[in-house]
Amino acid sequence: TERNSVDCARQELVRRHKKITFDVSLKCIAIVRYIGEHSKDVSLGITTRLLNTYDFPAIFAGLIDNPPWRVRGDAGQWFKYDTNKWNKVSHDEVNSLSKLEGQLWIGVIQFLMSEHCQPNYQLNSANQAAILKLRSHFHPRVLDALPALLDPQRYLEELSLLNTPS
Repeated sequence: TERNSVDCARQELVRRHKKITFDVSLKCIAIVRYIGEHSKDVSLGITTRLLNTYDFPAIFAGLIDNPPWRVRGDAGQWFKYDTNKWNKVSHDEVNSLSKLEGQLWIGVIQFLMSEHCQPNYQLNSANQAAILKLRSHFHPRVLDALPALLDPQRYLEELSLLNTPS
């Protein structure tokens, strides 16, 4: 029984570690988005690192395309992670825009459209492909929630015509 209690305690620690790591990761999205929003106030080196070394535009696009905070349970029920907990949502609410998804979209707008970031972002075929996956997410619900996405939508259509180096 002592071994079982040690195993249970270890499993609880692992579970808590995963939850804390997930929570911190989601909070980092907002931090990076704020840095992108204020990129004109930070050094060019920081902006270049965010854009090209870490490729946050492609990371944000990947998170929008495959959100880890939205899962389907074994019984087909949808769950969304919001306000530090998993909430059961209806099928209609699955695609509603959460605060976190809004942060990601605003970050994408900042990184791809701002006059300070756009000229410094080095497009290649890999990050272009990741960013172009966003085109499938421009549905009326998202555009109604964030009308500022009309310009990025047009930008992505133009980007799809561009040949980029590998």
